[in-house]
Amino acid sequence: MKSLFPTSFTPLALTVPARLAGTTSPTQTVTVSNTGTAAMTVSSVTLTGANPGDFTLTNGCGAVAVGATCNVLVAFRPTANGARTAAVSIVSNGGTASVALSGTGTAPVSVVAPTALTFAAQAVSTTSPTQSVTISSVFLTGAAPGDYVLTNPCTTTIAAGASCSFTVAFRPIITGTRAASVSVNTNAGNTSVALSGTAFQPRLAVTPTSLTFASQAVGTTSAARTVTVSNTGTGTLTLSSVALTGTNPADYVLTNACTTIAAGASCSFTVAFRPTANGGRSANVSINSNGGTSTVFMNGTAVGPALLVSPTALNFAAQAVSTTSATQSVNLFNTGSAPMTVSSVSLAGANPTDYVLTNGCSTLAAGAFCTVTVAFRPTATGNRTASVSVVTNGGTGTATLTGTATQPVLAVSPGSLTFASQVAGTTSLFQTVTVRNTGTGTLSISSVTLAGTNAGDYVLSNGCSLVGAGGSCIVNVAFRPTAAGVRSASLSIVSNAGTGSVALTGTGTAPAVAVSATALAFGNQRLLTTSAPRSVTITNTGTAPLTVSSVTTSGLGGADFPITNGCFSIAAGASCTFNLTFRPLLIGSRTASLNIAT
Repeated sequence: MKSLFPTSFTPLALTVPARLAGTTSPTQTVTVSNTGTAAMTVSSVTLTGANPGDFTLTNGCGAVAVGATCNVLVAFRPTANGARTAAVSIVSNGGTASVALSGTGTAPVSVVAPTALTFAAQAVSTTSPTQSVTISSVFLTGAAPGDYVLTNPCTTTIAAGASCSFTVAFRPIITGTRAASVSVNTNAGNTSVALSGTAFQPRLAVTPTSLTFASQAVGTTSAARTVTVSNTGTGTLTLSSVALTGTNPADYVLTNACTTIAAGASCSFTVAFRPTANGGRSANVSINSNGGTSTVFMNGTAVGPALLVSPTALNFAAQAVSTTSATQSVNLFNTGSAPMTVSSVSLAGANPTDYVLTNGCSTLAAGAFCTVTVAFRPTATGNRTASVSVVTNGGTGTATLTGTATQPVLAVSPGSLTFASQVAGTTSLFQTVTVRNTGTGTLSISSVTLAGTNAGDYVLSNGCSLVGAGGSCIVNVAFRPTAAGVRSASLSIVSNAGTGSVALTGTGTAPAVAVSATALAFGNQRLLTTSAPRSVTITNTGTAPLTVSSVTTSGLGGADFPITNGCFSIAAGASCTFNLTFRPLLIGSRTASLNIAT
Protein backbone atom coordinates (compact mmCIF):
# COMPACT_ATOMS: atom_id res chain seq x y z
CA MET A 1 0.00 0.00 0.00
CA LYS A 2 1.38 3.39 -0.92
CA SER A 3 2.36 5.57 2.07
CA LEU A 4 0.53 8.77 2.76
CA PHE A 5 3.79 10.35 3.97
CA PRO A 6 6.66 9.58 1.53
CA THR A 7 9.66 11.80 2.18
CA SER A 8 12.72 12.75 0.11
CA PHE A 9 16.00 14.29 1.28
CA THR A 10 18.62 16.11 -0.76
CA PRO A 11 21.56 15.77 -0.70
CA LEU A 12 22.19 12.35 0.87
CA ALA A 13 25.76 13.35 1.87
CA LEU A 14 27.58 16.61 2.66
CA THR A 15 31.34 17.04 2.37
CA VAL A 16 32.72 20.23 3.96
CA PRO A 17 36.03 21.79 2.84
CA ALA A 18 38.97 21.61 5.29
CA ARG A 19 38.36 23.87 8.28
CA LEU A 20 40.57 25.29 11.00
CA ALA A 21 39.87 23.54 14.28
CA GLY A 22 37.65 25.70 16.46
CA THR A 23 36.22 27.65 13.50
CA THR A 24 32.82 27.18 11.91
CA SER A 25 32.22 26.75 8.20
CA PRO A 26 29.39 28.41 6.26
CA THR A 27 26.19 26.41 6.52
CA GLN A 28 25.08 23.89 3.94
CA THR A 29 21.44 22.96 3.38
CA VAL A 30 19.61 19.66 3.60
CA THR A 31 16.15 19.92 1.98
CA VAL A 32 13.32 17.74 3.30
CA SER A 33 10.40 17.29 0.87
CA ASN A 34 6.90 15.93 1.54
CA THR A 35 6.05 14.04 -1.63
CA GLY A 36 3.04 12.30 -0.11
CA THR A 37 -0.66 13.06 0.10
CA ALA A 38 -0.97 14.16 3.76
CA ALA A 39 0.79 16.64 6.03
CA MET A 40 4.13 15.41 7.39
CA THR A 41 5.50 16.07 10.90
CA VAL A 42 9.28 16.07 11.49
CA SER A 43 9.61 14.86 15.10
CA SER A 44 13.40 15.13 15.48
CA VAL A 45 16.54 16.26 13.69
CA THR A 46 19.75 15.20 15.53
CA LEU A 47 23.46 14.75 14.98
CA THR A 48 24.84 11.20 15.35
CA GLY A 49 27.91 9.30 14.30
CA ALA A 50 31.62 9.44 15.20
CA ASN A 51 32.10 13.20 15.73
CA PRO A 52 28.66 14.83 16.18
CA GLY A 53 30.26 17.57 18.32
CA ASP A 54 32.23 18.79 15.29
CA PHE A 55 29.03 19.83 13.45
CA THR A 56 26.22 22.23 14.27
CA LEU A 57 22.71 22.20 12.88
CA THR A 58 19.76 24.56 12.69
CA ASN A 59 16.44 22.80 12.26
CA GLY A 60 13.76 24.64 10.26
CA CYS A 61 11.46 21.64 9.97
CA GLY A 62 8.26 20.86 11.87
CA ALA A 63 4.96 20.43 10.04
CA VAL A 64 5.43 20.14 6.25
CA ALA A 65 2.39 20.50 3.99
CA VAL A 66 1.75 18.23 1.00
CA GLY A 67 4.16 19.17 -1.80
CA ALA A 68 6.11 21.56 0.48
CA THR A 69 9.72 21.52 1.71
CA CYS A 70 11.74 22.59 4.74
CA ASN A 71 15.47 23.09 5.34
CA VAL A 72 18.02 21.89 7.90
CA LEU A 73 21.23 23.97 8.01
CA VAL A 74 24.52 22.22 8.86
CA ALA A 75 27.90 23.84 9.63
CA PHE A 76 31.32 22.22 10.28
CA ARG A 77 33.15 23.27 13.48
CA PRO A 78 36.03 20.84 13.96
CA THR A 79 37.35 20.34 17.46
CA ALA A 80 40.53 18.63 16.33
CA ASN A 81 42.73 17.99 13.36
CA GLY A 82 42.04 15.25 10.83
CA ALA A 83 38.98 13.66 9.24
CA ARG A 84 35.76 14.30 11.17
CA THR A 85 32.50 12.46 10.39
CA ALA A 86 28.93 12.43 11.62
CA ALA A 87 25.37 12.15 10.32
CA VAL A 88 22.12 14.10 10.43
CA SER A 89 19.31 11.81 11.54
CA ILE A 90 15.79 12.98 10.54
CA VAL A 91 12.75 11.25 12.01
CA SER A 92 9.20 11.97 10.75
CA ASN A 93 5.84 10.30 10.28
CA GLY A 94 6.89 9.96 6.65
CA GLY A 95 9.98 7.92 7.49
CA THR A 96 13.54 8.21 8.79
CA ALA A 97 16.62 9.28 6.85
CA SER A 98 20.31 9.89 7.48
CA VAL A 99 22.57 12.38 5.70
CA ALA A 100 26.31 11.57 5.96
CA LEU A 101 28.59 14.45 7.03
CA SER A 102 32.38 14.63 6.52
CA GLY A 103 35.07 17.29 6.84
CA THR A 104 38.74 17.73 7.75
CA GLY A 105 39.94 19.78 10.75
CA THR A 106 43.23 21.71 10.43
CA ALA A 107 45.63 23.18 13.06
CA PRO A 108 45.12 26.77 14.20
CA VAL A 109 47.33 29.58 12.96
CA SER A 110 47.63 32.71 15.19
CA VAL A 111 46.72 36.41 16.19
CA VAL A 112 47.91 39.65 17.89
CA ALA A 113 45.73 42.78 17.73
CA PRO A 114 43.15 44.19 18.21
CA THR A 115 41.86 42.21 21.12
CA ALA A 116 38.14 42.93 20.53
CA LEU A 117 35.89 43.39 17.47
CA THR A 118 32.29 44.64 17.73
CA PHE A 119 30.02 44.25 14.69
CA ALA A 120 26.93 46.30 13.79
CA ALA A 121 23.53 44.58 13.78
CA GLN A 122 23.40 42.08 10.91
CA ALA A 123 20.53 40.25 9.22
CA VAL A 124 20.55 36.49 9.65
CA SER A 125 22.29 34.65 6.79
CA THR A 126 23.86 37.87 5.45
CA THR A 127 27.54 38.74 5.83
CA SER A 128 28.93 42.00 7.25
CA PRO A 129 32.03 43.82 5.95
CA THR A 130 35.22 42.27 7.35
CA GLN A 131 37.37 43.72 10.16
CA SER A 132 41.14 43.11 10.45
CA VAL A 133 43.28 41.66 13.24
CA THR A 134 47.06 41.43 13.09
CA ILE A 135 47.94 37.86 13.91
CA SER A 136 50.50 35.24 14.66
CA SER A 137 47.96 32.33 14.62
CA VAL A 138 44.16 32.20 15.12
CA PHE A 139 40.95 30.15 15.41
CA LEU A 140 37.36 30.84 16.45
CA THR A 141 36.05 29.96 19.91
CA GLY A 142 33.33 31.13 22.27
CA ALA A 143 29.54 30.83 22.46
CA ALA A 144 28.69 31.26 18.80
CA PRO A 145 31.78 30.68 16.64
CA GLY A 146 29.55 29.39 13.83
CA ASP A 147 28.16 32.91 13.41
CA TYR A 148 31.51 34.29 12.26
CA VAL A 149 33.67 33.71 9.21
CA LEU A 150 37.47 33.76 9.66
CA THR A 151 39.76 34.30 6.70
CA ASN A 152 43.41 33.73 7.61
CA PRO A 153 46.20 34.02 5.00
CA CYS A 154 48.96 33.91 7.63
CA THR A 155 51.70 31.30 7.60
CA THR A 156 52.50 29.31 10.73
CA THR A 157 55.77 31.22 11.31
CA ILE A 158 56.06 35.00 11.74
CA ALA A 159 59.54 36.54 11.86
CA ALA A 160 60.60 38.74 14.76
CA GLY A 161 59.12 42.22 14.36
CA ALA A 162 56.80 41.04 11.53
CA SER A 163 53.04 40.80 11.49
CA CYS A 164 50.21 39.17 9.59
CA SER A 165 46.55 40.13 9.24
CA PHE A 166 43.41 38.05 9.03
CA THR A 167 39.75 39.11 8.61
CA VAL A 168 36.61 38.19 10.47
CA ALA A 169 33.08 38.63 9.14
CA PHE A 170 29.79 38.31 10.98
CA ARG A 171 27.39 35.77 9.44
CA PRO A 172 24.80 34.96 12.10
CA ILE A 173 22.90 31.72 12.00
CA ILE A 174 20.10 32.68 14.39
CA THR A 175 18.75 35.94 15.75
CA GLY A 176 19.84 37.77 18.89
CA THR A 177 23.20 38.75 20.40
CA ARG A 178 25.93 36.45 19.10
CA ALA A 179 29.30 36.36 20.88
CA ALA A 180 32.52 34.51 20.08
CA SER A 181 36.26 35.10 20.16
CA VAL A 182 39.31 34.59 18.04
CA SER A 183 41.78 32.50 20.05
CA VAL A 184 45.49 32.58 19.32
CA ASN A 185 47.93 29.85 20.35
CA THR A 186 51.58 30.60 19.68
CA ASN A 187 54.96 29.67 21.09
CA ALA A 188 55.03 33.18 22.61
CA GLY A 189 51.80 32.73 24.50
CA ASN A 190 48.04 32.72 23.93
CA THR A 191 45.61 35.59 23.41
CA SER A 192 42.07 36.17 22.11
CA VAL A 193 39.96 38.78 20.34
CA ALA A 194 36.41 39.13 21.62
CA LEU A 195 33.68 39.13 18.93
CA SER A 196 30.12 40.37 19.38
CA GLY A 197 27.22 41.17 17.05
CA THR A 198 23.44 41.28 17.02
CA ALA A 199 21.53 39.17 14.44
CA PHE A 200 18.08 40.01 13.20
CA GLN A 201 15.73 38.08 10.88
CA PRO A 202 12.74 39.65 9.09
CA ARG A 203 9.95 37.18 8.36
CA LEU A 204 7.24 37.49 5.72
CA ALA A 205 3.62 36.67 6.62
CA VAL A 206 0.73 37.20 4.16
CA THR A 207 -3.03 37.01 4.80
CA PRO A 208 -5.16 35.86 3.16
CA THR A 209 -3.30 33.44 0.89
CA SER A 210 -6.22 33.04 -1.51
CA LEU A 211 -8.92 35.30 -2.94
CA THR A 212 -12.12 34.21 -4.66
CA PHE A 213 -14.01 36.94 -6.53
CA ALA A 214 -17.72 36.95 -7.30
CA SER A 215 -18.89 36.66 -10.91
CA GLN A 216 -17.93 39.79 -12.83
CA ALA A 217 -18.99 41.12 -16.24
CA VAL A 218 -16.27 41.12 -18.85
CA GLY A 219 -14.59 44.51 -19.12
CA THR A 220 -15.81 45.74 -15.72
CA THR A 221 -13.85 46.01 -12.47
CA SER A 222 -14.84 44.45 -9.15
CA ALA A 223 -14.47 46.02 -5.73
CA ALA A 224 -10.88 45.82 -4.52
CA ARG A 225 -9.85 43.09 -2.07
CA THR A 226 -7.14 43.68 0.54
CA VAL A 227 -4.06 41.56 1.21
CA THR A 228 -2.00 42.29 4.35
CA VAL A 229 1.77 41.75 4.43
CA SER A 230 3.27 41.50 7.94
CA ASN A 231 6.84 41.36 9.24
CA THR A 232 6.81 38.88 12.14
CA GLY A 233 10.60 38.87 12.38
CA THR A 234 13.18 41.09 14.06
CA GLY A 235 14.61 43.14 11.22
CA THR A 236 13.32 45.39 8.45
CA LEU A 237 11.44 43.43 5.79
CA THR A 238 12.21 44.59 2.23
CA LEU A 239 9.80 43.58 -0.53
CA SER A 240 11.81 43.15 -3.72
CA SER A 241 8.74 42.45 -5.89
CA VAL A 242 4.96 42.18 -5.67
CA ALA A 243 3.72 41.05 -9.07
CA LEU A 244 0.80 39.40 -10.87
CA THR A 245 1.63 35.97 -12.28
CA GLY A 246 -0.20 32.81 -13.27
CA THR A 247 -2.63 32.00 -16.08
CA ASN A 248 -4.61 35.25 -16.49
CA PRO A 249 -2.63 38.06 -14.81
CA ALA A 250 -4.10 40.65 -17.22
CA ASP A 251 -7.56 39.98 -15.71
CA TYR A 252 -6.55 41.44 -12.32
CA VAL A 253 -5.55 44.93 -11.16
CA LEU A 254 -2.88 45.20 -8.46
CA THR A 255 -2.37 48.38 -6.42
CA ASN A 256 0.72 48.16 -4.21
CA ALA A 257 2.51 50.79 -2.10
CA CYS A 258 4.47 48.36 0.08
CA THR A 259 8.29 48.44 -0.07
CA THR A 260 9.81 48.12 3.41
CA ILE A 261 8.12 46.97 6.64
CA ALA A 262 9.57 47.41 10.13
CA ALA A 263 9.72 44.49 12.55
CA GLY A 264 6.22 43.85 13.93
CA ALA A 265 4.59 46.17 11.38
CA SER A 266 2.38 45.41 8.35
CA CYS A 267 1.37 46.90 5.02
CA SER A 268 -1.56 46.25 2.69
CA PHE A 269 -2.09 46.14 -1.06
CA THR A 270 -5.31 45.65 -3.04
CA VAL A 271 -6.35 43.47 -5.96
CA ALA A 272 -9.44 43.88 -8.15
CA PHE A 273 -10.93 41.51 -10.75
CA ARG A 274 -11.31 42.96 -14.26
CA PRO A 275 -11.87 39.99 -16.63
CA THR A 276 -11.06 40.24 -20.31
CA ALA A 277 -12.93 37.10 -21.40
CA ASN A 278 -15.71 34.81 -20.23
CA GLY A 279 -15.24 31.80 -17.96
CA GLY A 280 -12.97 30.97 -15.06
CA ARG A 281 -9.98 33.35 -14.76
CA SER A 282 -7.13 32.66 -12.36
CA ALA A 283 -3.87 34.37 -11.43
CA ASN A 284 -1.47 34.79 -8.49
CA VAL A 285 0.18 37.60 -6.58
CA SER A 286 3.83 36.58 -6.13
CA ILE A 287 5.64 38.32 -3.23
CA ASN A 288 9.44 38.20 -2.89
CA SER A 289 11.31 39.64 0.08
CA ASN A 290 14.40 39.27 2.26
CA GLY A 291 12.16 37.43 4.72
CA GLY A 292 10.94 34.76 2.32
CA THR A 293 8.42 34.41 -0.50
CA SER A 294 4.66 33.94 -0.57
CA THR A 295 1.88 33.50 -3.10
CA VAL A 296 -1.74 34.66 -3.01
CA PHE A 297 -3.90 32.47 -5.22
CA MET A 298 -6.83 34.21 -6.97
CA ASN A 299 -9.76 33.06 -9.06
CA GLY A 300 -12.94 34.56 -10.44
CA THR A 301 -15.60 33.84 -13.03
CA ALA A 302 -16.28 36.27 -15.87
CA VAL A 303 -19.76 36.59 -17.34
CA GLY A 304 -20.98 38.63 -20.30
CA PRO A 305 -21.41 38.57 -24.05
CA ALA A 306 -19.00 36.62 -26.25
CA LEU A 307 -18.51 37.11 -30.00
CA LEU A 308 -18.13 34.19 -32.41
CA VAL A 309 -17.58 34.97 -36.12
CA SER A 310 -18.47 32.24 -38.63
CA PRO A 311 -17.16 31.58 -41.18
CA THR A 312 -13.81 33.24 -40.60
CA ALA A 313 -12.91 33.28 -44.31
CA LEU A 314 -14.81 33.99 -47.54
CA ASN A 315 -13.41 33.04 -50.94
CA PHE A 316 -14.97 34.64 -54.01
CA ALA A 317 -14.89 33.27 -57.55
CA ALA A 318 -13.03 35.16 -60.27
CA GLN A 319 -14.85 38.44 -60.95
CA ALA A 320 -14.45 41.00 -63.74
CA VAL A 321 -13.15 44.40 -62.69
CA SER A 322 -15.93 46.91 -61.89
CA THR A 323 -18.60 44.20 -61.77
CA THR A 324 -20.26 42.94 -58.57
CA SER A 325 -20.43 39.33 -57.45
CA ALA A 326 -23.26 37.60 -55.65
CA THR A 327 -23.16 38.25 -51.89
CA GLN A 328 -21.77 35.86 -49.29
CA SER A 329 -22.68 35.85 -45.59
CA VAL A 330 -20.76 36.18 -42.33
CA ASN A 331 -22.70 35.30 -39.15
CA LEU A 332 -22.07 36.99 -35.80
CA PHE A 333 -23.07 34.81 -32.82
CA ASN A 334 -23.42 35.90 -29.18
CA THR A 335 -22.27 32.78 -27.33
CA GLY A 336 -22.14 34.60 -23.99
CA SER A 337 -24.60 35.11 -21.17
CA ALA A 338 -25.52 38.80 -21.63
CA PRO A 339 -26.67 41.06 -24.51
CA MET A 340 -23.93 41.92 -26.99
CA THR A 341 -23.65 45.33 -28.66
CA VAL A 342 -22.06 45.40 -32.10
CA SER A 343 -20.29 48.75 -32.13
CA SER A 344 -18.73 48.49 -35.58
CA VAL A 345 -18.49 46.22 -38.60
CA SER A 346 -16.01 47.52 -41.15
CA LEU A 347 -13.78 46.52 -44.03
CA ALA A 348 -10.03 46.52 -43.46
CA GLY A 349 -6.91 44.99 -44.95
CA ALA A 350 -5.09 45.48 -48.25
CA ASN A 351 -8.02 46.09 -50.64
CA PRO A 352 -11.12 47.08 -48.62
CA THR A 353 -12.55 49.19 -51.48
CA ASP A 354 -12.82 46.04 -53.63
CA TYR A 355 -15.61 44.70 -51.41
CA VAL A 356 -19.15 45.87 -50.62
CA LEU A 357 -20.37 45.35 -47.04
CA THR A 358 -23.98 45.32 -45.86
CA ASN A 359 -24.39 45.30 -42.07
CA GLY A 360 -27.67 44.72 -40.30
CA CYS A 361 -26.23 43.97 -36.84
CA SER A 362 -26.64 46.13 -33.73
CA THR A 363 -27.63 44.34 -30.49
CA LEU A 364 -27.77 40.57 -30.01
CA ALA A 365 -29.44 38.77 -27.13
CA ALA A 366 -27.55 35.91 -25.50
CA GLY A 367 -27.59 32.96 -27.92
CA ALA A 368 -28.74 35.07 -30.88
CA PHE A 369 -26.96 35.82 -34.16
CA CYS A 370 -27.12 38.26 -37.06
CA THR A 371 -25.77 38.27 -40.61
CA VAL A 372 -23.41 40.55 -42.48
CA THR A 373 -23.23 40.22 -46.28
CA VAL A 374 -20.23 40.90 -48.47
CA ALA A 375 -19.94 41.20 -52.27
CA PHE A 376 -16.79 41.32 -54.39
CA ARG A 377 -16.49 44.35 -56.70
CA PRO A 378 -12.82 44.54 -57.72
CA THR A 379 -11.24 47.78 -58.86
CA ALA A 380 -8.11 46.23 -60.35
CA THR A 381 -6.93 42.87 -61.64
CA GLY A 382 -5.14 40.19 -59.63
CA ASN A 383 -5.58 38.78 -56.13
CA ARG A 384 -7.59 41.18 -53.96
CA THR A 385 -7.73 40.65 -50.20
CA ALA A 386 -9.43 42.38 -47.29
CA SER A 387 -11.15 41.47 -44.02
CA VAL A 388 -14.37 42.12 -42.15
CA SER A 389 -13.48 43.59 -38.75
CA VAL A 390 -16.10 43.26 -35.99
CA VAL A 391 -15.94 45.14 -32.68
CA THR A 392 -18.37 44.32 -29.85
CA ASN A 393 -18.54 44.44 -26.07
CA GLY A 394 -18.06 40.67 -26.26
CA GLY A 395 -14.75 40.86 -28.04
CA THR A 396 -13.50 41.44 -31.56
CA GLY A 397 -13.39 39.15 -34.58
CA THR A 398 -12.40 39.06 -38.23
CA ALA A 399 -13.31 37.21 -41.40
CA THR A 400 -10.75 37.25 -44.19
CA LEU A 401 -11.88 38.01 -47.75
CA THR A 402 -10.14 36.68 -50.85
CA GLY A 403 -10.99 37.06 -54.50
CA THR A 404 -9.33 37.21 -57.91
CA ALA A 405 -10.21 40.10 -60.22
CA THR A 406 -10.24 39.55 -63.97
CA GLN A 407 -10.29 42.12 -66.80
CA PRO A 408 -11.23 41.34 -70.39
CA VAL A 409 -9.33 43.35 -73.01
CA LEU A 410 -10.85 44.01 -76.44
CA ALA A 411 -8.53 43.80 -79.45
CA VAL A 412 -9.89 44.21 -83.01
CA SER A 413 -7.91 43.53 -86.19
CA PRO A 414 -7.48 44.76 -88.79
CA GLY A 415 -8.20 48.38 -87.97
CA SER A 416 -9.58 49.04 -91.45
CA LEU A 417 -11.00 47.18 -94.49
CA THR A 418 -10.66 48.39 -98.07
CA PHE A 419 -12.91 46.73 -100.66
CA ALA A 420 -12.25 46.48 -104.39
CA SER A 421 -14.50 48.46 -106.73
CA GLN A 422 -17.93 46.95 -106.79
CA VAL A 423 -20.80 47.47 -109.17
CA ALA A 424 -23.60 49.30 -107.47
CA GLY A 425 -26.33 46.91 -106.38
CA THR A 426 -24.02 43.92 -106.28
CA THR A 427 -22.39 42.36 -103.20
CA SER A 428 -18.67 41.70 -102.74
CA LEU A 429 -17.11 38.73 -101.05
CA PHE A 430 -16.95 38.96 -97.26
CA GLN A 431 -13.84 40.22 -95.53
CA THR A 432 -13.02 39.13 -91.97
CA VAL A 433 -12.60 41.18 -88.78
CA THR A 434 -11.12 39.23 -85.81
CA VAL A 435 -12.22 40.16 -82.30
CA ARG A 436 -9.78 38.92 -79.60
CA ASN A 437 -9.91 38.89 -75.79
CA THR A 438 -6.32 39.46 -74.60
CA GLY A 439 -7.36 39.93 -70.96
CA THR A 440 -8.11 37.61 -68.03
CA GLY A 441 -11.91 37.76 -67.87
CA THR A 442 -14.81 36.90 -70.17
CA LEU A 443 -15.38 39.45 -72.95
CA SER A 444 -19.07 40.17 -73.52
CA ILE A 445 -19.95 41.65 -76.93
CA SER A 446 -23.12 43.70 -76.49
CA SER A 447 -23.45 45.02 -80.06
CA VAL A 448 -21.82 44.87 -83.52
CA THR A 449 -23.21 47.58 -85.82
CA LEU A 450 -22.49 49.56 -88.97
CA ALA A 451 -22.23 53.34 -88.71
CA GLY A 452 -20.93 56.26 -90.70
CA THR A 453 -21.80 58.05 -93.95
CA ASN A 454 -22.60 55.04 -96.13
CA ALA A 455 -23.47 52.41 -93.53
CA GLY A 456 -26.19 51.11 -95.87
CA ASP A 457 -23.58 50.17 -98.49
CA TYR A 458 -22.16 47.38 -96.28
CA VAL A 459 -23.47 44.06 -95.03
CA LEU A 460 -22.21 42.31 -91.86
CA SER A 461 -22.45 38.81 -90.41
CA ASN A 462 -21.72 38.72 -86.64
CA GLY A 463 -20.51 35.59 -84.90
CA CYS A 464 -19.45 37.26 -81.64
CA SER A 465 -21.19 37.15 -78.26
CA LEU A 466 -19.05 35.89 -75.33
CA VAL A 467 -15.30 35.45 -75.71
CA GLY A 468 -13.25 33.70 -73.01
CA ALA A 469 -9.82 34.88 -71.87
CA GLY A 470 -7.39 34.34 -74.75
CA GLY A 471 -10.20 33.53 -77.18
CA SER A 472 -11.42 35.18 -80.40
CA CYS A 473 -14.42 35.42 -82.71
CA ILE A 474 -15.12 36.59 -86.29
CA VAL A 475 -17.26 39.37 -87.80
CA ASN A 476 -17.68 39.26 -91.61
CA VAL A 477 -18.30 42.40 -93.70
CA ALA A 478 -19.27 42.66 -97.42
CA PHE A 479 -19.52 45.72 -99.73
CA ARG A 480 -22.80 46.29 -101.56
CA PRO A 481 -22.72 49.85 -102.91
CA THR A 482 -25.94 51.59 -103.62
CA ALA A 483 -24.33 54.20 -105.85
CA ALA A 484 -21.16 54.88 -107.73
CA GLY A 485 -18.20 56.58 -106.09
CA VAL A 486 -16.27 56.25 -102.85
CA ARG A 487 -18.46 54.75 -100.14
CA SER A 488 -17.25 54.85 -96.50
CA ALA A 489 -18.61 53.57 -93.19
CA SER A 490 -17.34 51.97 -89.96
CA LEU A 491 -17.86 48.77 -88.02
CA SER A 492 -18.54 49.46 -84.29
CA ILE A 493 -18.00 46.69 -81.70
CA VAL A 494 -19.27 47.45 -78.19
CA SER A 495 -18.19 45.22 -75.22
CA ASN A 496 -17.70 45.17 -71.46
CA ALA A 497 -14.05 46.04 -72.16
CA GLY A 498 -14.73 49.07 -74.32
CA THR A 499 -15.56 49.79 -77.96
CA GLY A 500 -13.58 48.90 -81.07
CA SER A 501 -13.97 50.42 -84.52
CA VAL A 502 -12.95 49.29 -88.02
CA ALA A 503 -12.94 51.80 -90.89
CA LEU A 504 -14.67 50.53 -94.07
CA THR A 505 -13.87 51.93 -97.56
CA GLY A 506 -14.99 50.88 -101.04
CA THR A 507 -15.78 52.37 -104.45
CA GLY A 508 -19.12 51.78 -106.11
CA THR A 509 -19.20 51.53 -109.91
CA ALA A 510 -22.16 51.81 -112.48
CA PRO A 511 -22.52 51.89 -116.27
CA ALA A 512 -24.02 54.97 -118.07
CA VAL A 513 -25.68 54.96 -121.52
CA ALA A 514 -25.10 57.58 -124.22
CA VAL A 515 -26.83 57.18 -127.62
CA SER A 516 -25.38 58.88 -130.69
CA ALA A 517 -28.75 60.11 -131.98
CA THR A 518 -32.00 60.89 -130.34
CA ALA A 519 -34.00 60.89 -133.64
CA LEU A 520 -33.62 59.35 -137.09
CA ALA A 521 -35.50 60.62 -140.14
CA PHE A 522 -35.70 58.27 -143.13
CA GLY A 523 -36.73 59.61 -146.50
CA ASN A 524 -39.64 58.40 -148.64
CA GLN A 525 -39.40 54.73 -149.26
CA ARG A 526 -41.31 52.57 -151.60
CA LEU A 527 -43.76 50.21 -149.94
CA LEU A 528 -42.20 46.91 -148.95
CA THR A 529 -38.75 47.95 -149.98
CA THR A 530 -35.82 48.48 -147.59
CA SER A 531 -33.92 51.70 -147.22
CA ALA A 532 -30.23 52.05 -146.75
CA PRO A 533 -29.26 51.26 -143.12
CA ARG A 534 -28.78 54.06 -140.62
CA SER A 535 -26.30 53.56 -137.65
CA VAL A 536 -26.88 54.20 -133.93
CA THR A 537 -23.92 54.11 -131.51
CA ILE A 538 -24.33 53.21 -127.83
CA THR A 539 -21.49 54.48 -125.61
CA ASN A 540 -20.85 53.34 -121.98
CA THR A 541 -19.83 56.53 -120.26
CA GLY A 542 -19.97 54.92 -116.79
CA THR A 543 -17.44 53.05 -114.62
CA ALA A 544 -18.78 49.53 -114.96
CA PRO A 545 -19.51 47.25 -117.91
CA LEU A 546 -22.81 47.97 -119.64
CA THR A 547 -24.99 45.04 -120.56
CA VAL A 548 -27.43 45.66 -123.36
CA SER A 549 -30.26 43.31 -122.79
CA SER A 550 -32.40 44.34 -125.78
CA VAL A 551 -32.75 46.87 -128.61
CA THR A 552 -36.35 47.07 -129.90
CA THR A 553 -38.79 49.38 -131.67
CA SER A 554 -42.29 50.13 -130.57
CA GLY A 555 -45.23 52.26 -131.66
CA LEU A 556 -47.63 52.10 -134.68
CA GLY A 557 -44.79 51.80 -137.15
CA GLY A 558 -42.52 49.74 -135.03
CA ALA A 559 -42.57 46.83 -137.43
CA ASP A 560 -41.56 49.16 -140.32
CA PHE A 561 -38.07 49.65 -138.82
CA PRO A 562 -36.04 46.41 -138.71
CA ILE A 563 -32.98 46.38 -136.43
CA THR A 564 -29.69 44.66 -136.91
CA ASN A 565 -28.18 44.59 -133.37
CA GLY A 566 -24.76 43.27 -132.36
CA CYS A 567 -24.55 45.10 -129.01
CA PHE A 568 -24.73 43.04 -125.81
CA SER A 569 -21.90 44.02 -123.42
CA ILE A 570 -20.03 47.29 -123.53
CA ALA A 571 -17.00 47.94 -121.34
CA ALA A 572 -16.70 51.18 -119.42
CA GLY A 573 -15.71 53.90 -121.91
CA ALA A 574 -16.42 51.69 -124.95
CA SER A 575 -19.16 51.89 -127.55
CA CYS A 576 -21.13 49.64 -129.86
CA THR A 577 -23.01 50.39 -133.11
CA PHE A 578 -26.11 48.76 -134.54
CA ASN A 579 -28.17 49.50 -137.76
CA LEU A 580 -31.84 50.29 -138.50
CA THR A 581 -33.57 50.27 -141.90
CA PHE A 582 -36.98 51.56 -143.07
CA ARG A 583 -39.21 49.02 -144.77
CA PRO A 584 -42.72 50.44 -144.81
CA LEU A 585 -45.54 47.98 -144.66
CA LEU A 586 -48.22 50.55 -145.26
CA ILE A 587 -48.46 53.68 -147.33
CA GLY A 588 -48.14 57.01 -145.47
CA SER A 589 -46.06 58.51 -142.71
CA ARG A 590 -44.63 55.83 -140.48
CA THR A 591 -43.23 56.52 -136.95
CA ALA A 592 -41.83 54.39 -134.18
CA SER A 593 -39.63 54.56 -131.06
CA LEU A 594 -36.24 52.92 -130.57
CA ASN A 595 -35.95 51.23 -127.16
CA ILE A 596 -32.52 50.29 -125.70
CA ALA A 597 -32.75 48.20 -122.53
CA THR A 598 -29.57 47.86 -120.35
